[in-house]
Amino acid sequence: MNILSAPCSMFISKVDNHSIVKKKILDELSSKTVYGVYDKLLEIYNTDFMISDRYRAPYMDIVSQAVQQHLANVSTALDSGLVINVCRMWYQQYKQGDFHSWHNHPNSMFSNVYYVQLDGQSPSTTFKHMGKEFEVPVEEGMVLTFPSYM
Repeated sequence: MNILSAPCSMFISKVDNHSIVKKKILDELSSKTVYGVYDKLLEIYNTDFMISDRYRAPYMDIVSQAVQQHLANVSTALDSGLVINVCRMWYQQYKQGDFHSWHNHPNSMFSNVYYVQLDGQSPSTTFKHMGKEFEVPVEEGMVLTFPSYM
């Protein structure tokens, strides 16, 4: 696991056996109805963010197992005895041109992104901290943990 320190602590690592995990997740998602969200703040080809039955989705168990070691490493790195509980989870699949405007994740300490599938050149994820933007380069199979206010 790498710890990125500027401008705040972020944690990034690769998921073990990502190719196997990716196939399981994508197989599960392919059986779902595509639900796109399009407005002035976001355009997302497919997500279950606004669907109430997402809490029972089988892909969640697959993801939880895949990121378990990463979250344990984050807890150890923070050296606080922190027990990390995932309280919400959803997926988002983007097509070229899709976006998600600036936002944060209230009522939580940290947020996580598992980059399950990236086509072509790996993008970076852009954050804003105290009025300044910075990018974190990511690759398929990575999990990124960052403060939820970012």
